[in-house]
Amino acid sequence: MAKNVKKDDIFYITDDEIADTKSAVSSGASGIICPKRNKSIGGKCKVCDYIQTQIYSKKFDKEHKAMKWARDKKAKLSWFANVVLPENPDKAILLELGDKAGNQIISGIENKGWRDIVHPHAGVGRELLCTKSKESGDPWPTYTISPVLDKADWEIPEEVWKNVLNLRDILDILANEDLNEDNYMHVRSLKEGETLKFRLCPPREVNAGEKKCFIAPVFRHWGVSEDHITGEDSLDWRDSDSDPADGESKTKESEKLDMSFLEPANEKKEVEEKSKPKEKAEKPNCFGDSRFFEEDDADMCMKCAYFKSCAKEVSKKG
Repeated sequence: MAKNVKKDDIFYITDDEIADTKSAVSSGASGIICPKRNKSIGGKCKVCDYIQTQIYSKKFDKEHKAMKWARDKKAKLSWFANVVLPENPDKAILLELGDKAGNQIISGIENKGWRDIVHPHAGVGRELLCTKSKESGDPWPTYTISPVLDKADWEIPEEVWKNVLNLRDILDILANEDLNEDNYMHVRSLKEGETLKFRLCPPREVNAGEKKCFIAPVFRHWGVSEDHITGEDSLDWRDSDSDPADGESKTKESEKLDMSFLEPANEKKEVEEKSKPKEKAEKPNCFGDSRFFEEDDADMCMKCAYFKSCAKEVSKKG
């Protein structure tokens, strides 16, 4: 497909529209909307903050249970588009795609010249294909997006594409629209090896000064509550059950706190510690609580007047 955009044709996707769509990502119809990752909200999210400060910053091994917890709870990206299916061109539905499938569409438009994929006219626009596949040994299926090389021989009726949902309001749509099998589809409903053929609708006309949107990104959290998002309820990855697949217990020996980092590195350091004047301070709230006793926090803990007795208390509790 040619990369040259026909500037006099409003249905060809422009560089500005691509940039605007990608910008919305930088920062189904369920899940908890992330107020931080969705740029249109620009709020705070305690789940994102917790994952960043209490898991990612700790630099756990990628197979560590904390990292698995983070992968499950972090905000995940989905893409939403108004589409029509060839078997029913007189009706538009909302199609939900995963992050990789949506990114393939954006990349195809930007780098492969798919500028005509939202053109509604016959002989001008093109159909897209989404194929679901799964390689042996892979835990999750793959969704591959590709364009039909021949121009579409059918059109999207004007009364259809002019009345599609305004994807600029996608968060309100997910919260308020009655999405069901009649007007909504997720690509995961495809069977393995099945291919969905569809056409993207042009973006709905908007008010002067507003930008049009032909595909909309949404970040959502799964497995958390609104109170976790706001901070009303606390989070702790240690409270999660172990992965049934690995058969490990939360209290297995290798998960017990390693206290070796508190041992003096040499005799000189031990003498220096003993020569320090005793500080008179109240026991901190975190005293004896293993949840606050991390190896990465060793320098901070050792400045506390109670760090040795706290370490002993944590060791007793295992």
